[in-house]
Amino acid sequence: MGTDIEAVRLEAERRIGGDGRTVTVRNEVGKGPTPIRILAQLNQDPGPGPVGFTVMTGEDVTMSLLNSGDAIGIDGRWCPVVGCTSINGWVTVETAYGYPVVTAFMDARVHLARVIDAEGVAL
Repeated sequence: MGTDIEAVRLEAERRIGGDGRTVTVRNEVGKGPTPIRILAQLNQDPGPGPVGFTVMTGEDVTMSLLNSGDAIGIDGRWCPVVGCTSINGWVTVETAYGYPVVTAFMDARVHLARVIDAEGVAL
């Protein structure tokens, strides 16, 4: 059931996977074969973070970092994360209140907001 995808160029491109299906991949957000449609949902800036949360973005902020209790930017809005499942490099994020469920490869970049407890941190 796996796909055989080589390194890709910066522009979006379609490749035929080992199972014969067409897969769209894009290099600028990771090496995984996350579909462009999902990357478009995750790349939209959701704006200021929810009250009490610290917003994290950048090259190192990926699907693999998500935990329950975080918020993730999907379709330009903050969505509360209620569960994450990771299998073979694919991460599925379940959200609350009817927000969309998203599945992407673990290296796909995301907008992440997390409650950080700064009381135990020595300055």
